[in-house]
Amino acid sequence: MSKAQNTKEQATHPYVVSNARLVAKLPEPGTTWTANEENLGDEHITRLAKFRRLGIVTRVGKFLSGGDYRYRWETEEGPYQAACERVESETENALLPCGHSALSNKRGVDGITCGVCGKLHDKSEVNL
Repeated sequence: MSKAQNTKEQATHPYVVSNARLVAKLPEPGTTWTANEENLGDEHITRLAKFRRLGIVTRVGKFLSGGDYRYRWETEEGPYQAACERVESETENALLPCGHSALSNKRGVDGITCGVCGKLHDKSEVNL
């Protein structure tokens, strides 16, 4: 399998598609980084091994810090670009003003709640 085919498969992997917002928040490709330098949240740190297995990030170095090994990472171009494009597309076509489309119509609540960020929106603001 060629590198181009492999990159395309990584970019269209269901995990990348369903976690596009998370992947798009990784540092841009072309730079090396550590989780601590980038102040990545727990949601990223706990998924680095999975990101690596799926070819979303590559481990490019290892160093000793405070008696523990730390790793340097690089974000792969294909999956990162695919995630950014998906997030941009979702935002442009969003049903809610917050940029999301996950609707939650909770009983006893006057309005529509976003299923992603939890913001409450007036029904007149929803683009149905």
